[in-house]
Amino acid sequence: EYNGYLKGNEKIIEAAVKLRKEFSNFKIIFINHGGDVSRFKELINKYPEIENNIIWKEPLGKIKLYKTYMQVDAILDQFTLKAFGGIAVEAMCTKNAVLMISKMDESNMNTFFEESMPAFFCDNAEDLYNGMKIVISDNDATKKIAEDAYNWINRYHSKQKIVEKNCLAYSYCDFS
Repeated sequence: EYNGYLKGNEKIIEAAVKLRKEFSNFKIIFINHGGDVSRFKELINKYPEIENNIIWKEPLGKIKLYKTYMQVDAILDQFTLKAFGGIAVEAMCTKNAVLMISKMDESNMNTFFEESMPAFFCDNAEDLYNGMKIVISDNDATKKIAEDAYNWINRYHSKQKIVEKNCLAYSYCDFS
């Protein structure tokens, strides 16, 4: 039984504490939303050394959220579920690198897509630390994975592809 946070955000804090020892001028934005946000804030408060690296924002409408995506270097999302969600898709659409869980169900990925999506895959806080370190210190590598992710999303999960798949599914239905 997993007793951590819904999205595995404790791994972000563990990685940030380690990262802070090498880099002082990074920011992590958290959205003040979710079932365990109060408990998560309590965890963050145990690490005053990263206090200046954390920014809290109130929930944003989609337009403001996308504008925020376009102002950051990478999006960190989903470190517990074995799948990617809407935030990863939105991040890739806005040409952002994504750091997320690597234990995705490969058989499902191969069923739906011809290739794995480009991302910084992180199974634990150490992997996340290494991914965050690359984002901070290697702009070219971060831009490359963001560009690859943008191209991947357009090839396999764009609005056109989604509509095509839905039209195909509906073509098998008899609504008479």
